[in-house]
Amino acid sequence: MIMKISSMLTAAMVCLGLSIPAAATVTDLGRFTADIPNGWNTKVADGSVTIMSPDSKSGLVMTFAPDEGKSGETLAGEFSSQCGGEAPAATEDGGYTFAYKYGDKKMDATGILYVEGNEAMFMTILGNHPNLEKILDSMEDKSPKHVNSFSF
Repeated sequence: MIMKISSMLTAAMVCLGLSIPAAATVTDLGRFTADIPNGWNTKVADGSVTIMSPDSKSGLVMTFAPDEGKSGETLAGEFSSQCGGEAPAATEDGGYTFAYKYGDKKMDATGILYVEGNEAMFMTILGNHPNLEKILDSMEDKSPKHVNSFSF
């Protein structure tokens, strides 16, 4: 799932002509590792991972949970509705994406949802910092490839 999102974000960043600066440190985020740029903040808790830029204007929030027997389309519709977002659109790689406003500050956000096996992964992408692509490209899954491996 992480590779699917990385590919989609890479294409978007290339289209925008954004470069990728900054040194990074490999960081253990429970379920996976990622190269986190110096100064960025991470938090791992309750089945989610949050990675935020130093100014808190860009970041990633990833949540993993059982899919409750629902399809990706159904879950994406539910998430979008709960967030007051747009209608989800299917992506070429089997996910669903929608725009919405995130948090108390109502930041512009993109939600991306994938379902694999009995697991759903929901990612929120905030802002357009060029390091977002680098972070996603660097992610390496540490968990065993089996259902419900929520090992944050």
